[in-house]
Amino acid sequence: MSDYDVMDKSMAGSIFGLQAGVDTKACVSPDGIEFGRPVFSYMDHEDEVSAFAIDFCKMEMGADYVLDNVINATIDGVAIDPVDWTDDHDTTAGLVAAAINALDGVECILDPGDATNRTYFIRKRGVTIDDTVTITVTGGASQATATYTYYSSQVYVGLSVKTQNSAGLYELGDAVNIGSVAEIMCQVAGDVYAYNQALVYNDPTSDDFGKVTLDSSNGTTIGGYVYESVADGELAKVRTLLPTAMSSYASAFLPS
Repeated sequence: MSDYDVMDKSMAGSIFGLQAGVDTKACVSPDGIEFGRPVFSYMDHEDEVSAFAIDFCKMEMGADYVLDNVINATIDGVAIDPVDWTDDHDTTAGLVAAAINALDGVECILDPGDATNRTYFIRKRGVTIDDTVTITVTGGASQATATYTYYSSQVYVGLSVKTQNSAGLYELGDAVNIGSVAEIMCQVAGDVYAYNQALVYNDPTSDDFGKVTLDSSNGTTIGGYVYESVADGELAKVRTLLPTAMSSYASAFLPS
């Protein structure tokens, strides 16, 4: 059925009623944003939105760089230009951050709260980089190793509203219509039950990644509630509200 005739629940992204609060922002998701999905933005790039992404890595070195070290790193499959130890640990750490920051679409800074300059914040907006960051140190008397922790640095802004286009989703660079205060049909991961707080499915290895869910073991809180009970894979009406939580690292790249 047409969106302009009788509303058909089979259409993800259909909006109900005359609720206000539909915004438009530019899509930065390389794989696009499907209709009826949670949509996220960035505190330092409020005009951009993407589907849910594990886009942030906190990389912590276990020791200082030392004389004659050579540092190599890759992010999302792309390698930096190797960095040679220069002058001292702090200088070398800064050169590594600059080399990572030089990669296309990648941002990197040293954690301003770490006086040892051993911690890096790495982000690729709109792209899941989970388990794709590596750093290898060779040469010298010792070689520091790293630990990696991955997060989303995004801020929830609403649900994607269906529009008339041939692709059936918002593609990279499209203007995305976002219901920030609305009831919208969303595809769900797992069975859902009415009047429960909505989450976004956060396991990037699953086909359900980025869908609305109630699974707290694989979900990140967003602003909104599921308004009806449906089975896994079906469509449920979701009421989107103001965000109730955001990543601890949402402000990491804000100017100091």
